[in-house]
Amino acid sequence: MSEKGNPYLVPLAILLAGVIIAGAVIYSNNQKTSSVGSDFSLDQAAQQQGDRESLLKNALPVKDEDHIRGEKNAPVTLIEFSDFQCPFCKKFHPTMKRALEEFQGKVRWVYRHFPLSQIHPEAIPAALASECIAELGGNDAFWTFTDRIFEEQDRLGRDLYFELAQELGVDMDSFKQCFDSKKYLDKVQAEYQQAVSSGGQGTPFTVIVSPSGKLDEITGALPYEVLKARIEKALEDGGS
Repeated sequence: MSEKGNPYLVPLAILLAGVIIAGAVIYSNNQKTSSVGSDFSLDQAAQQQGDRESLLKNALPVKDEDHIRGEKNAPVTLIEFSDFQCPFCKKFHPTMKRALEEFQGKVRWVYRHFPLSQIHPEAIPAALASECIAELGGNDAFWTFTDRIFEEQDRLGRDLYFELAQELGVDMDSFKQCFDSKKYLDKVQAEYQQAVSSGGQGTPFTVIVSPSGKLDEITGALPYEVLKARIEKALEDGGS
């Protein structure tokens, strides 16, 4: 019988083909759903979370020689791995300062170096200068230097480091010797490796430690409200 003789033959063939294709799509989707359901379980999700916490533990412990801002025995610890030339670190710095003020006595801030020197050539020199300032001027001088470095980030360089050292009243001959010898290069590089081994993939990278030792993380310059919520959550875990 010709197509002309049966006007319904072509539409019927098209309809039949559509049903076959639709059935194949549904079967394929069901197979994918079944595969996901069988390959990924809640136990595996828990395992992944456990692996993440295991990585974050590389950021611990906090030691006396760390640069600590706030109450030393505060229940919640914020370990920030940062880069003095990173624009996002500059943006996040006031956020961390605000958290320290609003959670006064409940939070301590630990600063560690994570210099991304391939894209930030002044990250390591600035870190070395900060360590020399800490040695010669103490913890308060380190934090004042850190605040000023972020305020003057567009001027990073040897002249700025020496200018700030002079303002902070450290012995300039000792500072020059410390800085030029790259005395603290091993320390800066060790903290970089610590950040990487903790899972840090960019700056700033912050590890939050609750009173009971539970670990959380923040990557990037997230808004204050996000940091605040994570601190409150940590405080609920054994905090006051």
